[in-house]
Amino acid sequence: MNKEIIIGKKLTRGDVLKSFVVINLYTFIILGILVFTVFPSVNISNQKKMIYSVLIIFITWIVTVPMIGGTQRLEIDDQYIRYYHVRGTWNQFKEVLRILMKKDDRANFSVSIDSIQSVSISYSLTVGGFGIKGYKLLFSFLLKDYTVVRFVPFNISGGGNNNKKYEEMLTFLQKNDVEIVDPYILKDKLGLTSDEILNYINKIEENK
Repeated sequence: MNKEIIIGKKLTRGDVLKSFVVINLYTFIILGILVFTVFPSVNISNQKKMIYSVLIIFITWIVTVPMIGGTQRLEIDDQYIRYYHVRGTWNQFKEVLRILMKKDDRANFSVSIDSIQSVSISYSLTVGGFGIKGYKLLFSFLLKDYTVVRFVPFNISGGGNNNKKYEEMLTFLQKNDVEIVDPYILKDKLGLTSDEILNYINKIEENK
Protein backbone atom coordinates (compact mmCIF):
# COMPACT_ATOMS: atom_id res chain seq x y z
CA MET A 1 0.00 0.00 0.00
CA ASN A 2 1.62 3.23 -1.17
CA LYS A 3 -0.59 5.57 0.80
CA GLU A 4 -2.40 5.66 4.11
CA ILE A 5 -6.05 4.77 4.49
CA ILE A 6 -7.47 7.54 6.66
CA ILE A 7 -11.00 7.09 7.93
CA GLY A 8 -12.03 10.48 9.22
CA LYS A 9 -10.13 13.74 9.02
CA LYS A 10 -7.26 15.10 11.07
CA LEU A 11 -8.67 18.35 12.39
CA THR A 12 -6.61 21.49 11.82
CA ARG A 13 -6.57 24.92 13.44
CA GLY A 14 -8.64 26.16 10.49
CA ASP A 15 -11.32 23.51 11.15
CA VAL A 16 -11.53 24.55 14.80
CA LEU A 17 -11.76 28.26 13.92
CA LYS A 18 -14.53 27.55 11.39
CA SER A 19 -16.40 25.64 14.09
CA PHE A 20 -15.97 28.61 16.43
CA VAL A 21 -17.51 30.90 13.82
CA VAL A 22 -20.52 28.59 13.42
CA ILE A 23 -20.95 28.24 17.20
CA ASN A 24 -20.81 32.01 17.69
CA LEU A 25 -23.24 32.58 14.83
CA TYR A 26 -25.88 30.30 16.36
CA THR A 27 -25.19 31.67 19.84
CA PHE A 28 -25.83 35.26 18.76
CA ILE A 29 -28.94 34.23 16.82
CA ILE A 30 -30.35 32.68 20.01
CA LEU A 31 -29.22 35.70 22.00
CA GLY A 32 -30.86 38.04 19.51
CA ILE A 33 -34.17 36.18 19.80
CA LEU A 34 -34.02 36.51 23.58
CA VAL A 35 -33.02 40.19 23.56
CA PHE A 36 -35.64 41.31 21.04
CA THR A 37 -38.56 38.98 21.80
CA VAL A 38 -38.27 37.38 25.25
CA PHE A 39 -36.54 40.01 27.41
CA PRO A 40 -38.94 42.88 26.52
CA SER A 41 -41.87 40.82 27.78
CA VAL A 42 -40.17 39.98 31.10
CA ASN A 43 -39.99 42.50 33.91
CA ILE A 44 -36.30 42.23 34.86
CA SER A 45 -33.57 44.83 35.18
CA ASN A 46 -31.04 45.56 32.45
CA GLN A 47 -28.31 44.27 34.76
CA LYS A 48 -29.98 40.87 35.00
CA LYS A 49 -30.52 40.83 31.23
CA MET A 50 -26.78 41.36 30.77
CA ILE A 51 -25.96 38.61 33.28
CA TYR A 52 -28.33 36.18 31.54
CA SER A 53 -26.84 37.05 28.15
CA VAL A 54 -23.30 36.35 29.38
CA LEU A 55 -24.47 33.09 30.99
CA ILE A 56 -26.07 31.95 27.72
CA ILE A 57 -22.85 32.60 25.81
CA PHE A 58 -20.78 30.87 28.51
CA ILE A 59 -23.04 27.79 28.76
CA THR A 60 -23.20 27.45 24.96
CA TRP A 61 -19.41 27.47 24.77
CA ILE A 62 -19.05 25.00 27.63
CA VAL A 63 -21.48 22.58 25.96
CA THR A 64 -20.48 22.92 22.31
CA VAL A 65 -16.74 23.67 22.20
CA PRO A 66 -15.67 20.25 23.59
CA MET A 67 -17.76 18.56 20.85
CA ILE A 68 -15.24 19.83 18.30
CA GLY A 69 -12.57 17.65 19.88
CA GLY A 70 -14.79 14.59 20.35
CA THR A 71 -14.42 13.09 16.89
CA GLN A 72 -12.78 9.82 15.83
CA ARG A 73 -10.08 9.01 13.29
CA LEU A 74 -8.58 5.72 12.11
CA GLU A 75 -5.29 5.62 10.18
CA ILE A 76 -3.86 2.54 8.46
CA ASP A 77 -0.46 2.33 6.77
CA ASP A 78 1.91 -0.50 5.81
CA GLN A 79 2.96 -1.07 9.42
CA TYR A 80 0.35 0.20 11.87
CA ILE A 81 -3.30 0.88 12.60
CA ARG A 82 -3.79 3.96 14.78
CA TYR A 83 -7.01 5.10 16.40
CA TYR A 84 -7.65 8.60 17.74
CA HIS A 85 -10.57 9.55 19.97
CA VAL A 86 -10.75 11.81 23.02
CA ARG A 87 -13.36 10.98 25.68
CA GLY A 88 -14.73 13.23 28.40
CA THR A 89 -15.73 16.89 28.21
CA TRP A 90 -12.60 18.24 29.90
CA ASN A 91 -10.27 16.12 27.74
CA GLN A 92 -12.16 17.17 24.61
CA PHE A 93 -11.78 20.82 25.63
CA LYS A 94 -8.03 20.24 26.05
CA GLU A 95 -8.01 18.57 22.62
CA VAL A 96 -9.39 21.76 21.07
CA LEU A 97 -6.59 23.72 22.76
CA ARG A 98 -4.03 21.18 21.51
CA ILE A 99 -5.21 21.65 17.93
CA LEU A 100 -5.08 25.43 18.25
CA MET A 101 -1.53 25.20 19.65
CA LYS A 102 -0.55 22.75 16.86
CA LYS A 103 0.81 20.16 19.27
CA ASP A 104 1.18 16.51 18.22
CA ASP A 105 -1.71 14.19 19.03
CA ARG A 106 -1.41 10.80 20.67
CA ALA A 107 -3.23 7.69 19.44
CA ASN A 108 -5.58 5.80 21.76
CA PHE A 109 -4.09 2.64 20.35
CA SER A 110 -1.37 1.89 17.85
CA VAL A 111 -1.31 -1.71 16.67
CA SER A 112 1.23 -3.17 14.26
CA ILE A 113 -0.26 -5.02 11.29
CA ASP A 114 1.94 -8.03 12.03
CA SER A 115 0.46 -8.36 15.53
CA ILE A 116 -3.14 -8.73 14.30
CA GLN A 117 -4.46 -12.28 14.09
CA SER A 118 -8.02 -11.51 12.98
CA VAL A 119 -10.61 -8.77 12.62
CA SER A 120 -14.28 -9.43 13.18
CA ILE A 121 -17.00 -7.21 11.77
CA SER A 122 -20.49 -7.09 13.21
CA TYR A 123 -23.25 -4.54 13.76
CA SER A 124 -25.58 -3.08 16.34
CA LEU A 125 -28.99 -1.56 15.66
CA THR A 126 -29.61 1.96 16.91
CA VAL A 127 -32.64 4.19 17.39
CA GLY A 128 -32.30 7.94 16.93
CA GLY A 129 -34.61 10.91 17.26
CA PHE A 130 -38.26 10.41 16.27
CA GLY A 131 -37.68 6.64 16.45
CA ILE A 132 -35.51 6.61 13.31
CA LYS A 133 -33.74 3.25 13.09
CA GLY A 134 -30.12 2.95 12.11
CA TYR A 135 -27.04 0.82 12.68
CA LYS A 136 -23.43 1.08 13.70
CA LEU A 137 -20.59 -1.18 12.65
CA LEU A 138 -18.47 -3.00 15.23
CA PHE A 139 -14.85 -3.97 14.58
CA SER A 140 -12.85 -6.17 16.95
CA PHE A 141 -9.12 -6.68 16.40
CA LEU A 142 -7.83 -9.91 17.95
CA LEU A 143 -4.08 -9.63 18.46
CA LYS A 144 -1.69 -12.57 18.45
CA ASP A 145 -1.21 -12.18 22.21
CA TYR A 146 -5.03 -12.63 22.52
CA THR A 147 -5.63 -8.98 23.39
CA VAL A 148 -8.86 -7.64 21.86
CA VAL A 149 -9.05 -4.03 20.66
CA ARG A 150 -12.49 -2.75 19.67
CA PHE A 151 -13.37 0.08 17.32
CA VAL A 152 -16.96 1.35 17.15
CA PRO A 153 -17.28 4.26 14.70
CA PHE A 154 -19.88 6.81 15.78
CA ASN A 155 -18.52 10.30 15.22
CA ILE A 156 -15.97 10.21 12.42
CA SER A 157 -14.37 13.59 11.81
CA GLY A 158 -15.04 14.82 8.29
CA GLY A 159 -18.48 13.17 8.25
CA GLY A 160 -19.83 11.34 5.23
CA ASN A 161 -20.21 7.65 4.52
CA ASN A 162 -16.98 5.82 5.35
CA ASN A 163 -18.25 2.30 4.62
CA LYS A 164 -16.17 1.97 1.44
CA LYS A 165 -13.06 2.90 3.41
CA TYR A 166 -13.87 0.20 5.95
CA GLU A 167 -14.08 -2.23 3.03
CA GLU A 168 -10.71 -0.95 1.80
CA MET A 169 -9.24 -1.45 5.28
CA LEU A 170 -10.52 -5.03 5.54
CA THR A 171 -9.28 -5.88 2.04
CA PHE A 172 -5.84 -4.52 2.89
CA LEU A 173 -5.68 -6.52 6.13
CA GLN A 174 -6.83 -9.66 4.34
CA LYS A 175 -3.98 -9.26 1.83
CA ASN A 176 -1.62 -9.09 4.81
CA ASP A 177 -2.74 -12.51 6.08
CA VAL A 178 -5.16 -11.16 8.67
CA GLU A 179 -8.24 -13.37 8.99
CA ILE A 180 -11.55 -11.53 8.48
CA VAL A 181 -14.32 -12.95 10.66
CA ASP A 182 -17.55 -11.87 8.98
CA PRO A 183 -20.50 -14.01 10.14
CA TYR A 184 -23.11 -11.68 8.60
CA ILE A 185 -21.25 -11.21 5.27
CA LEU A 186 -21.11 -7.46 5.86
CA LYS A 187 -17.81 -6.81 4.09
CA ASP A 188 -19.33 -7.44 0.66
CA LYS A 189 -22.17 -5.02 1.47
CA LEU A 190 -19.99 -2.05 2.47
CA GLY A 191 -20.04 -0.70 -1.07
CA LEU A 192 -23.80 -0.15 -0.80
CA THR A 193 -25.52 2.95 0.51
CA SER A 194 -26.28 3.25 4.23
CA ASP A 195 -30.00 2.68 3.57
CA GLU A 196 -29.26 -0.48 1.58
CA ILE A 197 -27.00 -1.79 4.34
CA LEU A 198 -29.69 -1.04 6.92
CA ASN A 199 -32.26 -2.95 4.85
CA TYR A 200 -29.83 -5.88 4.64
CA ILE A 201 -29.30 -5.82 8.42
CA ASN A 202 -33.07 -5.66 9.02
CA LYS A 203 -33.50 -8.81 6.92
CA ILE A 204 -30.87 -10.53 9.06
CA GLU A 205 -32.78 -9.54 12.18
CA GLU A 206 -36.07 -10.81 10.72
CA ASN A 207 -34.54 -14.22 10.00
CA LYS A 208 -33.07 -14.68 13.46
